Amino acid sequence: MWRVDPVDLPPYAENLGRHLATLHRTLPLPGLAGDSRLSWLGSKPPIALGLHRPVPVMLNRLSPARRRFFRIVQREGKLRERLDELSAAWSPTSVIHGDVRSGNVLVDDRASERAVHLVDWETVQLGDPAWDPAGALQEFLLLWVRGLPADKGLSPEARVAESKVPLAIVRAGARALWRSYAAELDDREARARLLRAVAYSGAILIQSAYEWSRARDRMTVRTTLLLQLADRLLTEPEGGLDLYGLEE
Repeated sequence: MWRVDPVDLPPYAENLGRHLATLHRTLPLPGLAGDSRLSWLGSKPPIALGLHRPVPVMLNRLSPARRRFFRIVQREGKLRERLDELSAAWSPTSVIHGDVRSGNVLVDDRASERAVHLVDWETVQLGDPAWDPAGALQEFLLLWVRGLPADKGLSPEARVAESKVPLAIVRAGARALWRSYAAELDDREARARLLRAVAYSGAILIQSAYEWSRARDRMTVRTTLLLQLADRLLTEPEGGLDLYGLEE
């Protein structure tokens, strides 16, 4: 999805937020999600919330970059605690898509209404509805990070200034997504769900960093940045609102 012109990101994000809100509002628990015909749906916390506790199969034939990834994630005590807290507090209250990422969102750039379509429902489950907008939020950050120059000699400020995708565009997309998603939520629920979505987006960023480190000899500047952003979003979700431009 996000391969569209970045300038067009907000209207597509707005429509995606509307679709996700409709899904969660239509198939809640208690309600239609409790229909016996949906009893096959799982409800366990997503894999991303447990990457700091890898199962043995994940440790087979580790690349040097992936060994470094696990050392970083397991070394950060506060990050591990937050992942454990989020996993323990996981509360399935609706049907969720479970894997909202660019490859699973198709756009029709010929349509004036900026139509979007969610595909690949392999990970559909009962879960926390905040997980789906979290997936979109982290995809916006991935768009920004991919646009950053990889030159290690640049200062953080210079790297941000030279990004191919301005952070302002990412923030505009995040605001459009959340504005449409939360339109029918009361203020208290909207705030609580937003803070969970921000924290969850950090967990999903960790999963993206895990995927980016596959078969690499060393962790790249961009992958290291993903883990730094993930740590901030997980441990300081209130501060994460500012990163996404959602502080208001």
